[in-house]
Amino acid sequence: AMAEGCAPDRGDTLVCSSSSAAQRAATLIHKSAIDKAVTDGGWKLAVKILKLMSERSLTPAMSVWRKVVTCCAKAEKSRKATALLLDWVKLSEDGKADKPPLSVFNTVVNACEICGEEDLTVDALETMKKTHDTEGNIVT
Repeated sequence: AMAEGCAPDRGDTLVCSSSSAAQRAATLIHKSAIDKAVTDGGWKLAVKILKLMSERSLTPAMSVWRKVVTCCAKAEKSRKATALLLDWVKLSEDGKADKPPLSVFNTVVNACEICGEEDLTVDALETMKKTHDTEGNIVT
């Protein structure tokens, strides 16, 4: 028999939110999986695990966000790195995460420049200016 109001394929969400201890344990397991993916250069897996954390109502620490965004940037996946950075900024504006540090903006801007993504470079710089109330320079 299936539990009332519980989709059979989302038991993971139920377990992750069942208690604060379960939430802490699940967060640590996801963090560890992201660390391993990043160490192995697996940016797609790191992004997938980060997405799963959100779906499971787990709150990634700033270090987790930084690792995933940096992993994407190092793999020259500038569009993914920028999208994640903008998601992170939105969460910080909503009070659901700490704001991304300047170093992460710089990492993403550098990846955008390496990939020749001028529009993304400008987006990242504009967002950095708003987020940190600072001026960034476009290096040409």
